[in-house]
Amino acid sequence: MYRHVNCLSNLKQLGLAVAMYADSSGGRCPMDSAHPTLVGSMQLLSNVATTAQILYCPSDHRPGARAETDFKKLTTLNISYSYVPNLIWQDQPDSVLFLDRMYSTVRGSTWPTNGNHGDKGGNVVFNDGHVSWMTNLPCALKDTGGREVALSP
Repeated sequence: MYRHVNCLSNLKQLGLAVAMYADSSGGRCPMDSAHPTLVGSMQLLSNVATTAQILYCPSDHRPGARAETDFKKLTTLNISYSYVPNLIWQDQPDSVLFLDRMYSTVRGSTWPTNGNHGDKGGNVVFNDGHVSWMTNLPCALKDTGGREVALSP
């Protein structure tokens, strides 16, 4: 139970960090380039978050996965969450911003057996900042342009 709650807290903090980033970036959520990378996009949060540890789920059991405090030292092994890039903060509040590691973008998909919490489900941060536990992906993972996309470790 502790890990699930800690993960939920991390994702809530990520939602708040994105809100602060977007506030100073014309509403745009972090995206490091026209062809965004997960690590580069998350490093942009270093100006609004005090530690990169919020990117790591304590239930992430991938070999070599571990928490990192320094945004400059991030690798995909320090990031446990998938991210939908190219969003405008709160433009579509029911769209997904972050979620426990997921390799599908299709609505109704289930979490993989090797996901952070196994195939039981995952925490999801929506584009209005609220976080919920879901057993299935509640909507397709789409960016502002309507493309199905998620950056995953």
